[in-house]
Amino acid sequence: RHFTRYFKGATYLQWEDMVAPIIRVSADGSMAWMIVRLKVRRTQADAAAKAKEQNFVYAGIMTYEKRGDTWVRVANVSTFEPAR
Repeated sequence: RHFTRYFKGATYLQWEDMVAPIIRVSADGSMAWMIVRLKVRRTQADAAAKAKEQNFVYAGIMTYEKRGDTWVRVANVSTFEPAR
């Protein structure tokens, strides 16, 4: 529900890597992770249906496990700071 609300009605004006993502897979192929830092500009309607612009820098680490033929995200650590 959180992500449905977060992305509903959002328009992305910028989604840009600030540094190249670091993506790795374990030697046995059972685990993977990625580290990203990107700049985001988006608009989303507020409670009064007025588009509000948001600018921020997102940094995060996501880890995944291979379960059968499917990759499953098992951890997500992230930060947000206002864009300058």
